[in-house]
Amino acid sequence: MIDSVKINTRSAEMSVLIHERLGIKGRDLPHAMKRAGRLLPRRVHRAGAVIEKAQVLAEHPKLARMQDGEAVERAFAMIADYLETVDVADRKRGRLLGMLGSLAFIFIVITASVITYLNWRGYI
Repeated sequence: MIDSVKINTRSAEMSVLIHERLGIKGRDLPHAMKRAGRLLPRRVHRAGAVIEKAQVLAEHPKLARMQDGEAVERAFAMIADYLETVDVADRKRGRLLGMLGSLAFIFIVITASVITYLNWRGYI
């Protein structure tokens, strides 16, 4: 059995870790994971669902005994392990390269259009 204070504390830690690693803010862990969407794999979303269920059960004294403390700990560990592997610098680099690739494509299309227009008008 795991108490609600421990669940809420660990949940807040995971929410901060999501903010640090993915740049996604959320008022609590389930909200942050929902906002993360496709940035997190399915297994991490399932672990988040286990934690969310544990938070609800931990609020009620009799229902708190029904939860599996080991499964909740495994879920926290799975989320933490995945988030520790996320490379923040690589994500920023990838975002920058994607933006530069889009700009290069737009530049090529505009240049080709101008050359085609000048050729069509007979200036080249």
